[in-house]
Amino acid sequence: RGKWIELFIFEPQPVFRKKLTALAQSINATFLPVAVGRSSGFVTMVGRAGSVTAQAVETTTEHPNRVHRIDLAAWIREKLPVAGGLSLLKLDVEGSEYSLLPWLLMQGAYC
Repeated sequence: RGKWIELFIFEPQPVFRKKLTALAQSINATFLPVAVGRSSGFVTMVGRAGSVTAQAVETTTEHPNRVHRIDLAAWIREKLPVAGGLSLLKLDVEGSEYSLLPWLLMQGAYC
């Protein structure tokens, strides 16, 4: 009683933006159409227009899409509860978990 949950959804692929925007509004969540990483800037996502997959290696017949990337550690430190709060982090960052999770630990943004 008196508890609340705040849900943030990150997804950089344009193909999902319309549906995730509607979903976020319907469940009172926050949708952020950005990639997450160890630094802010831009990344190029490569995939067929309208595809639900994006790859960074195949560029011959694909159309690159530059998307904004945020520094996830800085975002976590700014947005999530301080010590004593409960947070759940679920990541699916296409294999970048192996470099991102240790870095979040080193930045004091994940434990």
